[in-house]
Amino acid sequence: MAYVCIAWFVGPVVVKNADKLPPLNPGAPAPIYICNHASQIDVAAVYNINRRFKWIAKASVRLLPGVGQIMMLGKHVWIDRRRKTPEGKTGSISTLYEKSNQAIQSGCPMFFFPQGTRRMAERLKFKDGALNVALQNKSSLIPLSIEIPLDAWNRVYPFTTRKFHSFDPVLITVHDAIQVKGNEDKDELRKLCSDTIYSVLPKIQAENAKDK
Repeated sequence: MAYVCIAWFVGPVVVKNADKLPPLNPGAPAPIYICNHASQIDVAAVYNINRRFKWIAKASVRLLPGVGQIMMLGKHVWIDRRRKTPEGKTGSISTLYEKSNQAIQSGCPMFFFPQGTRRMAERLKFKDGALNVALQNKSSLIPLSIEIPLDAWNRVYPFTTRKFHSFDPVLITVHDAIQVKGNEDKDELRKLCSDTIYSVLPKIQAENAKDK
């Protein structure tokens, strides 16, 4: 379904350096995919890497018709930022780590958008979640860079006079795996991941993003 939606409404998706992806059955501990998060298109586009994984998703996604039910059946990991413990901490954080660790140790990769939210024109600092899971499990990190054409939301294929293959593609770049031994400095690891992902992405001015 994701392949159909992205092709029908947005256009082609090109995966660059696909040979750098881990095997279909990577074994345990499974790797962790990390990717910048620019728009809602990302979620459908990344399925073009043709690998299985579990998502970290907001609890509110459960309410989306079709998508929510499918993700619940897939036993993805849910985050409810509104639920707090008596200490004032987010109650679902412990669940995030518990479920992520279980998946990785069973050989199923996890997929994180470490920015934590969508932002096309601003390079947000990566949050700790993916890094903590990688360090706890000594899992390799697979950085992906996704570049969404600025006119992607203005494409109404097939209700357009332009030909499908004339669209600039959504580009996913697969980078070399970052091996994690478990004793790395988290901030240094964060910087390495961020620098790697953003190294191939153009800088987009906020003014341009607002116009699109």
